[in-house]
Amino acid sequence: MGSNPSSSANMEQKIENKDSLPLNCVCLVKDFEARKTFFESAQKFRFEGVDGYDVYNISPFRVDNEILLVGRMEKRERGTGSHLGFFKKERESWVRINDVPNLQLEDGFVTTINNEIILGGVETYSQHNLDIGYRTVFYRGRDLKSLSQFTTGPDMMKDIRFIELPSGYIGVCTRPQGENNGKGKIGYIELKTLDDLNAATNITMQCHLRSILKHNRHHPLQ
Repeated sequence: MGSNPSSSANMEQKIENKDSLPLNCVCLVKDFEARKTFFESAQKFRFEGVDGYDVYNISPFRVDNEILLVGRMEKRERGTGSHLGFFKKERESWVRINDVPNLQLEDGFVTTINNEIILGGVETYSQHNLDIGYRTVFYRGRDLKSLSQFTTGPDMMKDIRFIELPSGYIGVCTRPQGENNGKGKIGYIELKTLDDLNAATNITMQCHLRSILKHNRHHPLQ
Protein backbone atom coordinates (compact mmCIF):
# COMPACT_ATOMS: atom_id res chain seq x y z
CA MET A 1 0.00 0.00 0.00
CA GLY A 2 1.03 3.61 -0.25
CA SER A 3 3.67 5.56 1.63
CA ASN A 4 4.69 9.20 2.02
CA PRO A 5 7.54 9.82 -0.52
CA SER A 6 8.57 13.13 1.01
CA SER A 7 8.79 11.79 4.55
CA SER A 8 10.61 8.67 3.38
CA ALA A 9 13.16 10.64 1.37
CA ASN A 10 13.94 12.92 4.31
CA MET A 11 14.41 9.96 6.61
CA GLU A 12 16.63 8.12 4.12
CA GLN A 13 18.82 11.21 3.84
CA LYS A 14 19.28 11.19 7.61
CA ILE A 15 20.09 7.49 7.59
CA GLU A 16 22.73 7.93 4.91
CA ASN A 17 24.49 10.66 6.90
CA LYS A 18 27.12 8.46 8.53
CA ASP A 19 28.66 11.38 10.44
CA SER A 20 25.46 12.02 12.42
CA LEU A 21 24.46 10.25 15.60
CA PRO A 22 22.40 7.06 15.26
CA LEU A 23 18.66 7.66 14.85
CA ASN A 24 16.60 7.35 18.00
CA CYS A 25 13.63 5.00 18.31
CA VAL A 26 11.07 7.69 17.43
CA CYS A 27 12.79 8.42 14.10
CA LEU A 28 13.17 4.73 13.29
CA VAL A 29 9.47 4.08 13.91
CA LYS A 30 8.48 7.06 11.74
CA ASP A 31 10.72 5.80 8.97
CA PHE A 32 9.19 2.34 9.20
CA GLU A 33 5.65 3.73 9.09
CA ALA A 34 6.52 5.79 6.01
CA ARG A 35 8.08 2.92 4.06
CA LYS A 36 6.31 -0.22 5.31
CA THR A 37 4.71 -2.59 2.85
CA PHE A 38 1.48 -4.50 3.39
CA PHE A 39 1.26 -8.05 2.08
CA GLU A 40 -2.24 -9.14 1.13
CA SER A 41 -1.46 -12.83 1.07
CA ALA A 42 0.89 -15.24 2.82
CA GLN A 43 1.75 -18.91 2.66
CA LYS A 44 2.43 -21.34 5.49
CA PHE A 45 5.69 -23.21 5.54
CA ARG A 46 5.21 -26.95 5.21
CA PHE A 47 7.70 -29.11 7.12
CA GLU A 48 8.31 -32.80 6.49
CA GLY A 49 10.04 -35.35 8.72
CA VAL A 50 9.11 -33.67 12.00
CA ASP A 51 7.09 -36.57 13.53
CA GLY A 52 4.28 -34.47 14.96
CA TYR A 53 6.49 -31.72 16.35
CA ASP A 54 5.67 -28.03 15.87
CA VAL A 55 8.40 -26.04 14.14
CA TYR A 56 8.72 -22.34 14.92
CA ASN A 57 11.21 -19.52 15.52
CA ILE A 58 12.89 -20.43 12.25
CA SER A 59 16.07 -18.75 11.05
CA PRO A 60 17.42 -18.92 7.46
CA PHE A 61 21.10 -19.27 6.59
CA ARG A 62 23.17 -20.13 3.54
CA VAL A 63 25.58 -23.04 3.06
CA ASP A 64 27.31 -23.56 -0.31
CA ASN A 65 24.84 -21.23 -2.05
CA GLU A 66 21.86 -23.19 -0.68
CA ILE A 67 19.38 -21.58 1.70
CA LEU A 68 18.62 -23.74 4.74
CA LEU A 69 16.47 -23.24 7.81
CA VAL A 70 17.07 -24.01 11.46
CA GLY A 71 13.94 -24.18 13.60
CA ARG A 72 12.85 -24.94 17.13
CA MET A 73 11.00 -28.26 17.34
CA GLU A 74 8.68 -28.92 20.23
CA LYS A 75 5.62 -31.01 21.12
CA ARG A 76 2.69 -28.65 21.54
CA GLU A 77 1.23 -30.44 24.56
CA ARG A 78 4.55 -30.55 26.43
CA GLY A 79 6.23 -27.16 26.01
CA THR A 80 9.56 -28.70 27.03
CA GLY A 81 12.18 -30.91 25.45
CA SER A 82 12.91 -28.54 22.58
CA HIS A 83 15.57 -29.38 20.04
CA LEU A 84 16.79 -27.89 16.79
CA GLY A 85 15.86 -29.16 13.35
CA PHE A 86 17.62 -28.29 10.08
CA PHE A 87 15.66 -28.14 6.84
CA LYS A 88 16.24 -27.81 3.10
CA LYS A 89 13.74 -26.89 0.42
CA GLU A 90 12.41 -29.69 -1.77
CA ARG A 91 9.60 -28.69 -4.12
CA GLU A 92 6.93 -27.03 -1.95
CA SER A 93 8.12 -28.37 1.41
CA TRP A 94 10.99 -27.93 3.84
CA VAL A 95 12.39 -31.39 4.51
CA ARG A 96 14.34 -32.20 7.66
CA ILE A 97 18.04 -33.00 7.30
CA ASN A 98 18.71 -36.12 9.35
CA ASP A 99 22.48 -36.65 9.23
CA VAL A 100 23.33 -33.66 11.46
CA PRO A 101 23.80 -33.35 15.26
CA ASN A 102 20.65 -33.47 17.40
CA LEU A 103 21.02 -30.41 19.63
CA GLN A 104 18.75 -30.00 22.67
CA LEU A 105 18.45 -26.23 22.31
CA GLU A 106 15.81 -23.57 21.74
CA ASP A 107 15.65 -20.71 19.22
CA GLY A 108 18.62 -21.54 17.01
CA PHE A 109 20.43 -19.04 14.79
CA VAL A 110 23.36 -19.30 12.38
CA THR A 111 26.01 -16.96 11.03
CA THR A 112 29.30 -17.41 9.19
CA ILE A 113 32.66 -16.23 10.54
CA ASN A 114 35.82 -16.79 8.50
CA ASN A 115 34.04 -19.35 6.30
CA GLU A 116 33.03 -21.32 9.39
CA ILE A 117 29.45 -22.04 10.45
CA ILE A 118 28.63 -20.57 13.87
CA LEU A 119 25.42 -21.88 15.43
CA GLY A 120 23.89 -20.66 18.66
CA GLY A 121 20.89 -21.74 20.69
CA VAL A 122 19.36 -21.36 24.12
CA GLU A 123 19.98 -24.10 26.69
CA THR A 124 17.65 -24.33 29.70
CA TYR A 125 18.53 -25.79 33.10
CA SER A 126 17.03 -26.15 36.57
CA GLN A 127 18.13 -23.78 39.33
CA HIS A 128 18.23 -24.35 43.08
CA ASN A 129 15.00 -22.36 43.58
CA LEU A 130 13.27 -24.66 41.04
CA ASP A 131 13.02 -21.87 38.47
CA ILE A 132 14.21 -22.50 34.92
CA GLY A 133 17.49 -20.85 33.98
CA TYR A 134 18.86 -20.31 30.50
CA ARG A 135 22.09 -19.51 28.66
CA THR A 136 23.29 -19.30 25.07
CA VAL A 137 25.48 -22.15 23.80
CA PHE A 138 27.63 -21.88 20.66
CA TYR A 139 28.86 -24.47 18.16
CA ARG A 140 31.25 -24.14 15.23
CA GLY A 141 32.26 -26.26 12.25
CA ARG A 142 33.06 -26.25 8.54
CA ASP A 143 29.71 -27.91 7.88
CA LEU A 144 26.63 -28.96 9.85
CA LYS A 145 27.94 -32.48 10.45
CA SER A 146 31.13 -31.25 12.13
CA LEU A 147 29.54 -28.80 14.59
CA SER A 148 31.09 -28.91 18.06
CA GLN A 149 30.53 -26.74 21.11
CA PHE A 150 33.18 -24.08 21.69
CA THR A 151 31.78 -21.61 24.22
CA THR A 152 28.82 -20.74 26.43
CA GLY A 153 27.44 -17.35 27.38
CA PRO A 154 26.69 -16.21 30.93
CA ASP A 155 23.74 -17.67 32.81
CA MET A 156 20.42 -15.88 32.23
CA MET A 157 21.43 -14.26 28.94
CA LYS A 158 19.86 -14.76 25.52
CA ASP A 159 20.23 -12.77 22.29
CA ILE A 160 24.02 -12.97 21.93
CA ARG A 161 24.91 -12.48 18.28
CA PHE A 162 28.13 -12.36 16.21
CA ILE A 163 28.89 -10.52 12.99
CA GLU A 164 32.01 -10.56 10.84
CA LEU A 165 33.07 -6.96 10.21
CA PRO A 166 34.81 -5.54 7.11
CA SER A 167 37.81 -4.75 9.33
CA GLY A 168 38.27 -8.46 10.02
CA TYR A 169 37.19 -8.09 13.62
CA ILE A 170 34.14 -9.85 15.06
CA GLY A 171 31.32 -7.78 16.52
CA VAL A 172 29.59 -9.32 19.53
CA CYS A 173 26.16 -8.01 20.56
CA THR A 174 24.92 -9.02 24.00
CA ARG A 175 21.93 -8.54 26.30
CA PRO A 176 22.99 -8.27 29.95
CA GLN A 177 20.15 -8.35 32.51
CA GLY A 178 19.74 -7.92 36.24
CA GLU A 179 21.47 -5.71 38.82
CA ASN A 180 22.57 -2.47 37.12
CA ASN A 181 21.18 -3.69 33.79
CA GLY A 182 17.58 -3.89 34.99
CA LYS A 183 15.31 -5.84 32.65
CA GLY A 184 17.96 -5.72 29.94
CA LYS A 185 20.41 -3.53 28.07
CA ILE A 186 22.30 -3.91 24.81
CA GLY A 187 26.01 -4.59 24.95
CA TYR A 188 28.68 -4.64 22.26
CA ILE A 189 32.36 -5.42 21.92
CA GLU A 190 34.79 -6.29 19.11
CA LEU A 191 37.16 -9.27 19.18
CA LYS A 192 40.05 -10.23 16.93
CA THR A 193 39.03 -13.88 16.73
CA LEU A 194 36.40 -16.21 18.14
CA ASP A 195 39.13 -17.78 20.25
CA ASP A 196 39.27 -14.55 22.27
CA LEU A 197 35.68 -15.09 23.35
CA ASN A 198 36.42 -17.88 25.80
CA ALA A 199 38.73 -15.86 28.03
CA ALA A 200 36.80 -12.61 27.65
CA THR A 201 33.21 -13.84 27.88
CA ASN A 202 32.35 -12.45 31.31
CA ILE A 203 33.84 -9.07 30.43
CA THR A 204 32.36 -8.73 26.97
CA MET A 205 28.83 -9.40 28.17
CA GLN A 206 28.88 -6.38 30.49
CA CYS A 207 29.49 -3.73 27.80
CA HIS A 208 26.47 -1.51 27.26
CA LEU A 209 24.75 0.76 24.77
CA ARG A 210 27.47 3.43 24.85
CA SER A 211 29.75 1.01 22.97
CA ILE A 212 27.17 0.53 20.23
CA LEU A 213 26.98 4.30 19.73
CA LYS A 214 30.74 4.34 19.28
CA HIS A 215 30.94 1.40 16.88
CA ASN A 216 27.65 1.48 14.97
CA ARG A 217 29.27 2.53 11.69
CA HIS A 218 30.52 -1.04 11.22
CA HIS A 219 26.98 -2.22 10.52
CA PRO A 220 24.87 0.67 9.11
CA LEU A 221 21.16 0.10 9.58
CA GLN A 222 18.84 0.14 6.59
